[in-house]
Amino acid sequence: MRAWLPALLVACSNEPSRLDGLTGSRLPSAELPSAGPPSAERPRDAAPPLDETEQDLQRKLRELTARPLAGGAIPPGIPLDRASLGERPRPFGPLAPLAPGMTRAEVRAAVPSVVADGTMLWVATGIDDTTAELSFDGVGRLAAVVYRLPLSARQTLVLAWGAPVLQTNTWFDRERGWRAKLDEDAVKGKVVVTMSGFTPFAALLGRGPDGLAEAVPLVGAALRELRDRLGARLAGTPAPHGFAELAMPRSTDLCGAPTELGLELDGAGVATRAILLQCYDDADVNRRAALAAMEQQWGPATPRRTKDDRLVFAWTLPARPPERPAERLIEAQQVAHDGQWRWEVAIRAR
Repeated sequence: MRAWLPALLVACSNEPSRLDGLTGSRLPSAELPSAGPPSAERPRDAAPPLDETEQDLQRKLRELTARPLAGGAIPPGIPLDRASLGERPRPFGPLAPLAPGMTRAEVRAAVPSVVADGTMLWVATGIDDTTAELSFDGVGRLAAVVYRLPLSARQTLVLAWGAPVLQTNTWFDRERGWRAKLDEDAVKGKVVVTMSGFTPFAALLGRGPDGLAEAVPLVGAALRELRDRLGARLAGTPAPHGFAELAMPRSTDLCGAPTELGLELDGAGVATRAILLQCYDDADVNRRAALAAMEQQWGPATPRRTKDDRLVFAWTLPARPPERPAERLIEAQQVAHDGQWRWEVAIRAR
């Protein structure tokens, strides 16, 4: 691998973004801060002037994208247009066969043209001025596909996939389980589309006795039973009178970060409470969407105030035979966690 290629794949610094006007309104500053009015010296979508190093990297990039792809699936150097993007927000070009959660071996089999670069994979897209890289999670499954496209691609993306979700710059392919998040690399003069698999938040709720998708109860189960049942999903080696964490899907339709689910254990090693933390992107629309999903699965919530004047939404779920005969009390509130607002959902036997 040439020495310059890893530098080409490094994410750019936190420069201000000018990704506004995509849907006709400015985006929340918490998500994409504005860089102010464009310079009078160049058009709004023009990339910043490139130094000699950047010019050399761009030249080499053009050489790579002009090379024929393995199997000849896509002609080299085709234009970036609606046809090359496809009708749905899912991996396109030579990466079209990908599915969320593939193993590294499955990715290599599906896309023979991928090239290893450390822990990541890289592929020449065969599309003008467009690159793609793939990252994997801690267990070796596909975590994200990152496309870097010219600034002029913004309107083409909207024409191909429609307008993104209001305020979040996110598209969803619910048929195949992909979410595509749009950002801007102001330094390189690129837009960045990050695609990752997702599970609808509503699908994590409502099926099992705890009000979750788990078919058997977590609350009231002993640690030994949980280890036998959950296996590798039970993170670490929790001790009695401690806290156990369960592996959950990497992201939902509300947030790109993983959902978290933990169990509080008493001195005998029995789970007394399940606590779910669900983040939501910095937009009120996703905060409300999370509450709507909970009410969709559990019915209308009962709002109340705690002694310290916090707003809590509560549900009482009846016992669900043939599981343990106990009702479940669910309480949900908004909390600030690691600098981000989340819904904290606490479930216990009533």
